[in-house]
Amino acid sequence: EVATAVSDLTFLLMSHNDCQGALYYRGLLLRRAGKEKAALRDFVTLVKLNPTHGGALTEIKQLRELMKG
Repeated sequence: EVATAVSDLTFLLMSHNDCQGALYYRGLLLRRAGKEKAALRDFVTLVKLNPTHGGALTEIKQLRELMKG
């Protein structure tokens, strides 16, 4: 279930807030759940940690377009 996975990743991020995999997958799950703003926050945080993360950069671009219009 998406909510359980998001909860598990959130718990992991409490002690490992720089875990790129957890940020990326939580962002994907949040987007799937329709929580675009929260997903965008995770992807932006990830890009701050790793400016060349292609997946996060793509998601940011798509989410900004989606939220714009």
